[in-house]
Amino acid sequence: MKHSRFFRILTAAVVLALLMLAIPLTPALAQTLTLSASTGPTGMALQVAGGAGFTAGTSGFVWFDTDGDTVRDTGEPVLSATAPTGNLIAPGYLTVPTVPRATYYVYVDVPGDATIDATAPFVVTPTVTANVSTANVGDTITVAGTGFLGTASVTILFDT
Repeated sequence: MKHSRFFRILTAAVVLALLMLAIPLTPALAQTLTLSASTGPTGMALQVAGGAGFTAGTSGFVWFDTDGDTVRDTGEPVLSATAPTGNLIAPGYLTVPTVPRATYYVYVDVPGDATIDATAPFVVTPTVTANVSTANVGDTITVAGTGFLGTASVTILFDT
């Protein structure tokens, strides 16, 4: 009788183990964010090209983090985003803000958890413009630039 009870328990354990192997475990998808560009100047219209791996039917925000604190602050460019089928849709563009040259991050946050859901880096590049494309000897040319550190020393040369 002791043997039959042992074999029933052993049989039940084997059956449960086999059932656990038969149940497919679906791993959580990594959430991704895709931008239309990875570098560009201030003032550029940056499109959130998409994302994947989000819970279907959720919504949240995509923003350009200007101060590196991973918090959506007032004044930072932001878009509302939805993931009706699990793919991120953020219609519109984020305007790259006037910030110094550096690597910044664009974040996606779907409220309800305490984590950032996806991120993508963006490198702000300096831009230099002149008020004319051709000039004569003695003409005054106005040169302007953005994306430089406030303490940067800039030298402008005329290349002949």
